[in-house]
Amino acid sequence: LIASGYVFGDTVPIELRLLEIPHALKSLTGVKMELEDSAYPCLSNVLCTADPLEAFDNADCIILVGGFPRKKGMARNDLIQANTKIFTEMGAAIDEVA
Repeated sequence: LIASGYVFGDTVPIELRLLEIPHALKSLTGVKMELEDSAYPCLSNVLCTADPLEAFDNADCIILVGGFPRKKGMARNDLIQANTKIFTEMGAAIDEVA
């Protein structure tokens, strides 16, 4: 929806900066290729990175959709603590560069 122009309008160029953990970064190559091959009218660039400062640099809009996955035997409180750490770090990076 974002790259099709439905969110910010069909004349706004969209640069997607996909942030991933370092060991999963290679898997984003396929996602990037799919996005580029789909020929979305507003998509101007796709950047794949493991660096939050690079991903959030001068961003106008940031959508955080990931988090720590719940593992077998993990208490809900442990999951909340792990995700709190992640989102606190993301918030600090956003505050620094966006």
